[in-house]
Amino acid sequence: MRPRIKLIYVLAAAFVIVAGGIMAMNRLNGDIAVLEAEVVRTRLEKAAVNAEGSEMQKELAIKDTDNYVRNQARTAYRYLMQAPDERGGGYGRMMRAAIAIGSNSTRMLAADKQNGALCRVLRGREETRLFLGLDEQGNIRPERMESTAQAVLRLAVMARRHGAETIDLLATSATRDARNGDALADRIFALCGLKLRVISGQEEAALAFRAVSEGQRRLVMDIGGGSTEFTVGENNTPQWSVSMQLGASRLLKMGEINSPADAEKTLDVARRIMAPYAAQYRALPPAPALVGLGGSCTTSAAMRLGREAHDEGVEGKTVTLAWAREQLRLLASLPLEERMRVPGLPPGRAMHMPHGLCILIAALEACGFDRLTVSGRTNLDGYLLSLDA
Repeated sequence: MRPRIKLIYVLAAAFVIVAGGIMAMNRLNGDIAVLEAEVVRTRLEKAAVNAEGSEMQKELAIKDTDNYVRNQARTAYRYLMQAPDERGGGYGRMMRAAIAIGSNSTRMLAADKQNGALCRVLRGREETRLFLGLDEQGNIRPERMESTAQAVLRLAVMARRHGAETIDLLATSATRDARNGDALADRIFALCGLKLRVISGQEEAALAFRAVSEGQRRLVMDIGGGSTEFTVGENNTPQWSVSMQLGASRLLKMGEINSPADAEKTLDVARRIMAPYAAQYRALPPAPALVGLGGSCTTSAAMRLGREAHDEGVEGKTVTLAWAREQLRLLASLPLEERMRVPGLPPGRAMHMPHGLCILIAALEACGFDRLTVSGRTNLDGYLLSLDA
């Protein structure tokens, strides 16, 4: 080969290598920039705190900042450390993702489905507290709407970088209740092009059941921020389900729990709301087990472990009725400052965790169980499993 031609080949090869390296570095830098922007945004948002809310809520939001940022960093670090083929492409299958705007948090799940199971799973979560952002007229406050839309954008970016070819966007109780839910949908579509679908309570119940049924007969309970769902079924098919206007954030808006007397009053409210639905369940052939989903259930499991845990870390853990009653009395008697230091209880849940325990206790009592089995899965698992079923 003539020297000049050889030099041209060498220069071309070098260009390809350098260009590839620059593209990879740009992608990595982009990922890091997203994370750095998230840290800055979170600190500013939590430190400033929305104008609404008591001084106790403001103090909680500020103290929750570092813990929240650490959790985001862990998720991001795991993502960045994955091999490129684990972050999307190269398998010949279509990876799908779904994002759900809940009443307390907004979650993302991206995964492939093989042989009826999810694989190459990536989860993301942001504390958006949409239900607590509803004003007295039932409208989502502008600042909460914007922060939720921005959270959806960040989770969508994470899903795309993991390899998701499609992203579906769902919303549950808080958006069902909101008078201006259409405005939220419009803002999200303008920001990231995703169309929002508000699902019914019945569909929410069915998706939670599909997430954990595994073909067995069981009662599935999903405690959310704005609603709680019960479903009974088997062979992945719901036979009876109900969605109640009973959630941890909804109870918190009725009143804070700062004493055992407050806890008993809130527990009575949960019992009254749940009673007619539990009576319907008791008229059915009994289910041999109760499985609990949602933040109140997973946080209960983490508290029993005495350390922060979620997703697979709480899968299959047991929470007993006796323990839940004891923890409710303990949390209700603690000042918020001390409650935030309880092992396994994230500071961001310290305010409304007693309310979630009230729902959990009322459900166990009303349905005749002395314990429940916790799952770290969510209705998004059920949603992705149900696609092309």
